[in-house]
Parts: sequence; structure tokens; C-alpha cells
Amino acid sequence: MIHVYIQPHTHPVKLKGSNLLLCYGYRYALLWRRLSEDLVNTTMPQQPWIQVEISSVCQAGCIDCNRQRTQWPDYDWTDQSTADWRINAGITGVRSHYPVDQWHQHVSQWRELRSVQFCGNVGDPMAHPHISDCVASVIQQHRHCSVDISTNGALGRLEQWDRLAHMGITVTFAVDGLEDTNHIYRRGVEWSRIRQRMTRFIEQGGSAEWCWVDFPWNRHQIDHARELAHSWGFRGFEVRSRYTATDQFDAHIVRVSQQPVSRESHPPTGPNPHHQHQHSDRVRQQWSQGLTVRPQCVPQDDTVAHRHPAHHINADGTVWPCCWMACVPFHHSLHEQWWYAQVIDQVGTTWNSLNHHHIDDIIDSLGWQMITDQSWHTDPQRSHTASSICLQHCGQCVTTSDS
Repeated sequence: MIHVYIQPHTHPVKLKGSNLLLCYGYRYALLWRRLSEDLVNTTMPQQPWIQVEISSVCQAGCIDCNRQRTQWPDYDWTDQSTADWRINAGITGVRSHYPVDQWHQHVSQWRELRSVQFCGNVGDPMAHPHISDCVASVIQQHRHCSVDISTNGALGRLEQWDRLAHMGITVTFAVDGLEDTNHIYRRGVEWSRIRQRMTRFIEQGGSAEWCWVDFPWNRHQIDHARELAHSWGFRGFEVRSRYTATDQFDAHIVRVSQQPVSRESHPPTGPNPHHQHQHSDRVRQQWSQGLTVRPQCVPQDDTVAHRHPAHHINADGTVWPCCWMACVPFHHSLHEQWWYAQVIDQVGTTWNSLNHHHIDDIIDSLGWQMITDQSWHTDPQRSHTASSICLQHCGQCVTTSDS
């Protein structure tokens, strides 16, 4: 395992090829590096950025996360208001961290990265006991790379927060309320721990942003939270709209918020032949709405290329086009699992694993083609091979003038 500790203050260091003497330690050296490289980047093509789920561990019980599932396959939350929500045991390594030495080796396979976002798909990056070492691996190997960590804010040892504060990165706190409301959606996330880590990180000089998801029960607190963010030293405060905004789902979130977060798991439930018909019906329904895939994982123009990551990496080292596709093997909806099982039948289970293949070979593989461009068709005779996930998240209505 690689452990890299970067001192917040060091003795003067003379840079190679330069007469510049930096007397104020790592943070100032990093600042100079970023400023000088901005000049270089004006003549360089934009490099890709990636999302990484560095840990699949999380203490939260957000019910629209694929980390959570009920005892019923294909659960219909509008009918079963007393569901027993537990951890989805179908997730590979549901309680695991990306080994630091493997991450150091894997991230070197990208020639040059512009940005790395340590995110939470089913886990939280601050759950990783050596998250600062994982960040250091990126900074060491990708000179023009910025780093962002997205977290619910209540995890991580304080010494890890101290180290991160001196590494020139940004931490985005995903906090959707104040002491009396954040826990309604983010079950099991303690406000006192959030507040302690916010304060600690910012007071140590860390760059922090606050991302707030709009819910009916926290909407009245937005202005006050924005004022708090400013007074506490946050660089920014962003309010985001929700993807699953319905009155029925809001009511279900409130009901489930009264339940403690279970640490037990529901055993995985695999798909059956019935789910082929369910999947085809779902795809045909999406097509009937005029949807066709305009993939955000493939650069359509400079704007899209800057906004969306090139790849998403799960904590087990598997590579995916996006965070949505990364959940397909253990998705809530069993028809999505059925669709991916057809891919596995042809290419095996390790086709997209960095532990078995180089990133270039993964991108050039049949498996990658099957979950991307080969699944973006609109052929009614092959609805079972089309990607419902891509239609749901990257589907756009095509008018006569568009087609």
C-alpha cells in the first residue's frame, strides 16, 4: 500500500529547471503550479475527467440510492408503504474500499486527466480510511488535474480532513437541510458530525462548496442556509433540482425517514425471463414518448465534453460510461439487470475490470460497444437490446426537424 503524506509547511524547495524559490510550502507550490499550467493549458486540448467511487461504504439510508432495496423485487413504493429497507447485497464489494496501491496503478493508465471527482454512487469517498493518499496519487501523476470530493459530510477521520485541507482540492458537501431537516432524506447522517467536519476543513484552509438538493421540507431554509454558508467560509452555495420530484415519492421519503438505517442486507434477487418482456415494454414506452438517446458520455461538442465525465470507475475497479450505467448490475429494477445479463453472457464478468484489462482495451472492447452505441438504436425488432437506462437519463425528444 502506498502512503503519501504531504506536509502543509516545508523548507524552501528549488524547482527543477527554475530559479523560483518557493518558501511557503506545498499549498503555495500547488498554487504556482496551477497558475503556470493555466498558461500551458491555453494551447493544449482539453483532457478528460473521470468520476471515481473510491469506497462503496456509506452510513446513509437514502431510499432512491441503489445501495438500498426492499424485500420485494421490483418494489413499487406507491403500494408498499411499510417496506423493509436494507442494504442491497447485489453490489459487488458493498462494504469495500478501493485498495490504494491498485488505485495508484489504475489512475496512471489515463495519459492526462483534467479533473477527477471522487463521488458517491452507492458509497461515500470520505468513508475510505486513506482518502488523502488516493488524492495524492492523482496529483502526483496528473500535473494538470484538479480534484473534487463529493460527500455527505459526516464521515472520515479528522486527520484525513486536515490533510485534505492542505492539498489544494475542493470538497463539495451534499447537505440537503439544516439540523432539523437534513436527515429526512439523508437518513442516518448526523448533523453534529457534518458541522464538525465543515468547520474543521474550512478553518484549516480547505476550499468547500455546499450543494443543496431542493425538497418541500427544506425549501423555506434555503436563504438562511445560503447566509450560513457565506458566514462559515464556503466558496459557493448551489441549489439543485431533484430528479425524482413527485408528491408520492416525497411522501414516501418522509414515511421512511422515521425508520432507522438497517445495517443488514437483503440477499440479491436475480432477473428471470419475465423481465425480458418488462424491459422491452419499458423501452417501447420510452420510444413512444419520442425519446432517442443523445449520449452525454460521448462528446457532441466542446460544451458537452467539458460538462460530463469520460468514464466512471466503481470501487471494484470496473469502468463504465457514466454513474447511471455503473449501477445496472445491481439495479433496483430487475429488468435492467436482465438487460446487462445478456451482455455478460457474451463478454464475461471481467470485461471492464481494470484489474484484468488496460483502460484502452476496455474502451475498444465488445462489451463497451454493447452498453453504448450498439444499445442506442430505435429498431422495434431489437427492443430487448436497447438501453432503458440511457433513454431515461440521456433521452431527448426528437422533432421532425431534428431527425
